[in-house]
Amino acid sequence: MLIVPEYAQCNDRTKKSNTGGSHQNIMDLFNDDSLSKDNLIGLSFDFFINWKDNIVNGEIWIKRTVKSVEILNDIFENIGNEIKKIDSNQYISKMISFAKSNNFILKYKIIPEVPCNEWVEYDSGQQSEVECIIDFEIEPNVHKKKQKLKELREKIKILSGGPMTVRKGLKYGGSTLECYLAKTDTPWPGDADILLYNTNKHTQLTLVELKKHTLVDKIELHTCEHYFNGRDKTKYNRLILLADYLKVPLLVLYYSTRKEHREIIIDKLEKDHQKKLGVKVVKRDSFKVPTKSSNSAMIKQILQF
Repeated sequence: MLIVPEYAQCNDRTKKSNTGGSHQNIMDLFNDDSLSKDNLIGLSFDFFINWKDNIVNGEIWIKRTVKSVEILNDIFENIGNEIKKIDSNQYISKMISFAKSNNFILKYKIIPEVPCNEWVEYDSGQQSEVECIIDFEIEPNVHKKKQKLKELREKIKILSGGPMTVRKGLKYGGSTLECYLAKTDTPWPGDADILLYNTNKHTQLTLVELKKHTLVDKIELHTCEHYFNGRDKTKYNRLILLADYLKVPLLVLYYSTRKEHREIIIDKLEKDHQKKLGVKVVKRDSFKVPTKSSNSAMIKQILQF
């Protein structure tokens, strides 16, 4: 009954994020079968920056959705078993190991995928007293509870160091709740796309941010340095703070959703110490889009980049 969120338009959830061109190649590169050959797994989670102090806060979330509040209520008592139906035991155990070694509280957040406009009712309308979210902590303790939306928003505000704003809201989101919260002063936390984690040594290796390029222009005209001081400034600052906290390199991998672009670009980012908070590109290279036969070699290049 649980669903791994997919990015779709906020105003029309039937319109999924563009997945043409090299998208499937990149997803194959980082899937479990490909990574397991090198004793790796890709961990993904949402994390908080306390923007008051510019530090990583100590709680990370894994979000999963259900189709309705009714289903959410039905699965509450057995939420642990429901999670194991969608996430492997290895994935859960490695997430717990990662959280423990980095002093994170690890929680699953289970969200109903109700229409965006209905979240207003759960926020401040007739449904505001309804407990419509499952909060399931699995590290350091195991504890589950239901939350009202106003309780979730207050928690987001605390973990973010105060109220926040998203300049233009969201066009695409992983859930309708994220789309709704982007218009408030408590936006959903940012995500780590892929943290490459060694399953034998229980060590984090590299933080990878995936960046889709959907335009006709050359990819190199739209790499992250073009957005450091614009719409993506907060995102890259967030990621570099996380990478520094975890003591791992931060790589941004650009790929195109257009068939004519068959190269990917990889940027290595570091904190720009000439600024109070900022990032800079310290290394760049381009590679051919990997195929299944070359995935292992590509992963090795990423780890050595």
